[in-house]
Amino acid sequence: MEWIEEHKHLPLRIDDIASRSGYSKWYLQRVFTEVTGINIATYCRRRRLALAAQVVKYSSMPLAEIASWFDYDSQQTLNKEFMKHFRLTPGQIRQNSTMNWEILYPTLQKYDPEFHHPVTLTSAPVANLQGLYHSYMLSPEELDKHPVAQRKSKWDNFLAQFSVKPDKVYCLTGPELSGIELHGVKYGYITCVPPEAMESYTGSATSEIPLIGDACYAKFTFRGHYTRVESFIKHIYNVRLHDMQLNRVDGMDIEEFILQGRARFGDEQGNVALNYYVPVKAVLQS
Repeated sequence: MEWIEEHKHLPLRIDDIASRSGYSKWYLQRVFTEVTGINIATYCRRRRLALAAQVVKYSSMPLAEIASWFDYDSQQTLNKEFMKHFRLTPGQIRQNSTMNWEILYPTLQKYDPEFHHPVTLTSAPVANLQGLYHSYMLSPEELDKHPVAQRKSKWDNFLAQFSVKPDKVYCLTGPELSGIELHGVKYGYITCVPPEAMESYTGSATSEIPLIGDACYAKFTFRGHYTRVESFIKHIYNVRLHDMQLNRVDGMDIEEFILQGRARFGDEQGNVALNYYVPVKAVLQS
């Protein structure tokens, strides 16, 4: 299942999957259907489309290039597949201000049971932040992998600029769209703290980062080693948003790292305390 997930951007063949598993394709297809309730070819096709829909929504790549990247023979074929499975064209998904995760078929890959903490709908944890902007590029097949390696260096460099370490550090992250056609997905990443914590900051110039006070967020919690943060975020996007039938609205996710004055993000064993906020379409209860 993990191999399928890592290669889902490709039109996977049953023979290739069977070869990787060590079983005959007839046995593999029968057991896969018995265990999961879905045909393996259908599952691969739906996971490929789920990733393609995210690339359509969160990149400025031309649709014809996206079709080629996912090995569809034309943009017209991509349009037909989207209409068949989502009842929306790629153009409609791109123009919508929300992404309905319920229509994206979730992964059947197993995740750590500890990731299944209760989820709450809430507002942003802070109203204003001050911080530094960064960006990096991802290839289309990397979009839903949420690599932590690019982020950790930015955490460490930002935190090192404080003579008195803040109790919390916030990181805003998400794909960025512009009128410029890019051959990949541009991710913004802002390391920041509340304005009052900037008194001990000694680094380069920062900018004010206002947050929308009435926005609604789904709040997920993580406690564990920082190397598992990537799997935790993948679990949110590949399983939890679908299961909760949530629509993600345009905007950046918020990572809230609880440091309690430590000089680094994790403790001596590398464990971190993280609250992760995803902007969603919902009505907050007054």
